[in-house]
Amino acid sequence: MSIRHKARSAAVQVLSSVTWRNTVLTDDVNKTIENIKEEFFPQTRENEFFESLVFGVIKNRTAIDELIQGYAPKFKVVNLSAIDRVIMEMGMYEMIHTTTPGPIIINECVELAKEFGDEGTPKFVNGVLSTHFRKIEELQKEEV
Repeated sequence: MSIRHKARSAAVQVLSSVTWRNTVLTDDVNKTIENIKEEFFPQTRENEFFESLVFGVIKNRTAIDELIQGYAPKFKVVNLSAIDRVIMEMGMYEMIHTTTPGPIIINECVELAKEFGDEGTPKFVNGVLSTHFRKIEELQKEEV
């Protein structure tokens, strides 16, 4: 398992906890983040990647959820399972705010969905993120 996959996996767990509790970052959550960084990601680059996923999703959650809602109009984002929601939020965040290629992000998120989600989660995550990626590609072609 790659260090990036481990960082994504840890981010899913932290974000799911925040979502389940329906809370914002508290001292307990911040302490958990620091403990995870120290124990699993002693190298600065991985620390930064893990942190950027967690804080980036939380900071941009409203905008990201609006995007997800647009790609899955039959489902209310707030009613999705915490796992489904945070995996898609993290994938969307990473596609928008990093240089990681979309297909890699989608594959990683599908793998996380298989690991943490229900039977239908991988297909749902793949559908939403692939649709978003195709939309990004279309917009980039129009700009050229």
